[in-house]
Amino acid sequence: MKKTIAFSIIVILAFSFVSCSKDTNTDSSAAPVESSVPQPETESITILPENTENQTGGETTSSSQTQANSSTNPTKQNPQNTLEVRYSESSAFWRTYNSADALANAANAVLTGTVTGISFQVQDLKTGLPPTEETEDFNRTLYTIYNIDVISVYKGKASNPMQIRTQGGMREKYVDEQLAALGKDAEKGITLTRGTQELTIGETYLFALIRQWDDERIILSTLYPPQSIYNLKNPFGESEAVASQENQRGSSTITAKDVISVFGQDKWDAFWAQWQKDNPGWESRLDKAAVEKALAAN
Repeated sequence: MKKTIAFSIIVILAFSFVSCSKDTNTDSSAAPVESSVPQPETESITILPENTENQTGGETTSSSQTQANSSTNPTKQNPQNTLEVRYSESSAFWRTYNSADALANAANAVLTGTVTGISFQVQDLKTGLPPTEETEDFNRTLYTIYNIDVISVYKGKASNPMQIRTQGGMREKYVDEQLAALGKDAEKGITLTRGTQELTIGETYLFALIRQWDDERIILSTLYPPQSIYNLKNPFGESEAVASQENQRGSSTITAKDVISVFGQDKWDAFWAQWQKDNPGWESRLDKAAVEKALAAN
């Protein structure tokens, strides 16, 4: 009887051990289950503060009327694929000029020079200097900085080489450099300012510049960019950006020739003689009739 009971107990224990081993093997060999529920895509929208104005040197700039959305602002991945870059546009309100004399008189410096380098800086919109701990987030503004080799100075003082700045960044160019400059603000995206030109390294321009604060540390800025930056490939052409409201109302357009001529016919004659030497074969590129008309209007 005792042998029968002992045998039964052994059989029961053996059966239980086999069952447990089978369950354990089943769990350990099961494949991981992946969720088939699609994850929602997130849309990043850059929102900048409204009604932030700054009165600087008679020029009013504003970051209001800023919009960014996926339908109007393209996105671009930076090479490291660490951040989806979104672009927003900001309106800046500059004073416009209806004559070359008015433009030249308003400028602190008028000069020609060749772009040799491009960089980016975040500056305080209120001070024109790098931001400090006291700088409000909405006043942290990205600027494009151009290194210039100066050729001729018609007004004011300019070191050589020098730097000038334009408010805002560039679209789909130098993306990593702009994100590096933005630092902690990189996730907000890159702000572009309507009306500004993107200058090209190696190209020569005429600049009408202003010092917005009486501080030598502050980089000179353009006046109204559509009227104060002229590509000297064609000194008889308008600025490459959109015309001012005054021009749209019928006032005469402003050209590089007009601006240089403000400082004397001898200044223009010297510029024109050197320009022809530096641009052989220019007659095949420019409209001869337009050039003759412009020269006759001295």
